[in-house]
Amino acid sequence: MAEYDSKVIHKFADRLYSQARTILISYPLLGGLILAGIIYGFELYSRTKINHLIGFIVGALIGYLIATEKAFKLKLEAQTALCQAKIEENTRK
Repeated sequence: MAEYDSKVIHKFADRLYSQARTILISYPLLGGLILAGIIYGFELYSRTKINHLIGFIVGALIGYLIATEKAFKLKLEAQTALCQAKIEENTRK
């Protein structure tokens, strides 16, 4: 039978925080590249000129909004796990 080890919870929380940091960097970048690519494809199809930089900025903003929400959820999950570990630590005494 497995025994309780608070180190596992702390490692889990560290990983969640690391994922949150990665998401805050990668989602805006990917959002910007995807929307700039869509605009480029639309530009080729319709033969109209649209500024790719504006598309990248709008896509990055959308990606950032999505990333902040997802990162917040991951951080909340980490804090919940750490809180449960602290409760166990305080009630064990």
